[in-house]
Amino acid sequence: MRLTSEQIAAIKEIAAESFGRGARVYLFGSRINDDECERHLRRLRYAAEKSEELFPLSAERYQNLLDPEVAGLGQMLFCFGKLQDAIGQRLLPAILLAGQEWQDDETFLDKRNWEARCAGRNVPS
Repeated sequence: MRLTSEQIAAIKEIAAESFGRGARVYLFGSRINDDECERHLRRLRYAAEKSEELFPLSAERYQNLLDPEVAGLGQMLFCFGKLQDAIGQRLLPAILLAGQEWQDDETFLDKRNWEARCAGRNVPS
C-alpha cells in the first residue's frame, strides 16, 4: 500500500509530538509489491473459504482427509507462504538495512551469526 503525502505528514507529525522533533521515522511500505501481495492474499482467502468446513482440524480429522481436502489445505499453506515471502523479501531487509544491522555484502556466515545473536544463541568467535 502506498501512503499519500498527507498520510506521511500525519505520521511524522504524530511521531514528533510523541517522541520530540528529532524523532526519525522510516516508512517501508513502498518496498512491497502491492499487486503481488494482493494476488497471494486473494488466492489465500479463496483457498481458506474452500477449506472452511475442515476447521477446527483435529488429529483424527487430519488423518482422514480426502485428497481434494489435502489439496485445498496445501493451496492455502502455499499462498500463505508466498504472501510471507513477498513481504519478507522486501520489507524485512529494508528495516534491517535502515537500522544498519544487515548488510547486503556480508557473507552468509555473517548473516547467520547475526541471526543467532538476535535469537540469543552463542556464536563462536
